[in-house]
Amino acid sequence: MSAPKAPDPTATANAQMKFSTDAAAKTQQMNQYDQTTPFGSLSYTQSGTNPDGTPKYSVNQQYSPEVQSIISTLLGKGQTAANTDLSGDAITSRQMDLYSKYYDPINQQKTSALEAELYNKGIRPGSKAYENAMNLNSRNVNDQLTNYLMQSRGQALNEATTQGMFPYQQLGAVVGAASPNYAQTPQVNVQTPDYQGAVQNNYNAKTQQYNNMMSGLFSVPSTVLGGWARGGFQGLGAAGAASAGSGLGSAAASMLPMLAFSDRRLKSNISMIGKHTNGLNVYEYDIGGKREIGFMADEVRELHPDAVHEVNGYLAVDYAKAVR
Repeated sequence: MSAPKAPDPTATANAQMKFSTDAAAKTQQMNQYDQTTPFGSLSYTQSGTNPDGTPKYSVNQQYSPEVQSIISTLLGKGQTAANTDLSGDAITSRQMDLYSKYYDPINQQKTSALEAELYNKGIRPGSKAYENAMNLNSRNVNDQLTNYLMQSRGQALNEATTQGMFPYQQLGAVVGAASPNYAQTPQVNVQTPDYQGAVQNNYNAKTQQYNNMMSGLFSVPSTVLGGWARGGFQGLGAAGAASAGSGLGSAAASMLPMLAFSDRRLKSNISMIGKHTNGLNVYEYDIGGKREIGFMADEVRELHPDAVHEVNGYLAVDYAKAVR
């Protein structure tokens, strides 16, 4: 018979970690819902295991074929627009192209009108007056072009930038409008069992049971012998003890076997107070924090070896057998 062994803290902690990890993995697994909407789908697949053995999952999100086709088209346009040249020469070339498309017809019309006016005035090509008039017209056109280039450069740059960004703006609008709206799913929480608490409670219960039993083993001698010893031994000497002990034998013989610590090493303040009818000395002593009455196990072993047992390295006596 030995005291309960204390639980191994490392083993208990590892076991608790296993329960906690299993609960977390089960919670994760139960909360992963595959979903499908008109704009796309969401699914989970196990892609392997973590170093601790728990499953590792991958989440897969896909647009519907229709939405994916639109996105792919806009991405292609965006790639083309991304190559838009925004250098100074490119912007100037763009300005000149726009100027030519708008102002060249107007300037040609003005030049034709000027030539007609000069002709009606009798000013013919080759004359100094004709040359001066045409040079002034050309200077006015050049001034017009210079002013245009200076005033429209910022606008031309903005237009080129906008043109390059437009496909991406369209893409952002499509992605925002066609983003799958997944349903809010109910969440499950798997409770982790309190394994550490259960182990500690079990150990505490076994320890209390053991302590109660040990306390009983210390008090059995007085239960068996106390009444007769205290009532019949005090002041009677050896003869009185023998007379009182004679009644003890028959009374104890009818009792169930009971063990009690009677090892001399556990006792202090020992005083012999008489003898039992079977010849064993009866003592009064301190043991387990109490004053008790009983035998010495080493003396009992000489008379009744079968009445003595070893418990946790100490001798205990079966008093039902010892009083025979």
